[in-house]
Amino acid sequence: MWWTLRRGLALCRHRQGLLPGYVSAEPAALLLDGVIRRLGQDEVIAQLRDAVESRTVIGRATGIMARSRCGSDEALNELIKISNDRNIKLREVAQDAG
Repeated sequence: MWWTLRRGLALCRHRQGLLPGYVSAEPAALLLDGVIRRLGQDEVIAQLRDAVESRTVIGRATGIMARSRCGSDEALNELIKISNDRNIKLREVAQDAG
């Protein structure tokens, strides 16, 4: 989708008057390009925050299991196995275990 929008923006840059009310489409194209880039950055930031939070949850669950049952590597492998067997995200399995 973003690729298609970027192609459209490139087309707008080369055609005068393509957007009604503009002498040149360049300002609108630049504005839209900036918005698209910003939305991309916000999405990446949100994904990184989720990843850090997931890692924390998984680390806690692994630590709890390691103290009571087995080593940390074995605990993580057990969580991964449960996640794969049940087709559930590892973070969700870790939340239930912790």
